[in-house]
Amino acid sequence: MRKLFYLVIVDEDKKKFNIVGMYDDTMINQEIVELQNQGRNVRCFTSNINEQNLFIKAKAYENQMGYEFVTDSFLL
Repeated sequence: MRKLFYLVIVDEDKKKFNIVGMYDDTMINQEIVELQNQGRNVRCFTSNINEQNLFIKAKAYENQMGYEFVTDSFLL
């Protein structure tokens, strides 16, 4: 059985980030690599986020990084 995890997707150029719950990050990682190859400064990482603390963690990351938390995907 696959386990849900949360991925933080960061756009360094736009100073925005999103947090996405998923079971498989293969497609997102491929998208990020493609965007990086096009010159975009984007990255992703996993975090100890869960459904209960998602917005608390998002606010903490906003304060820590100075980036805006967005709920819509900005990878396209």
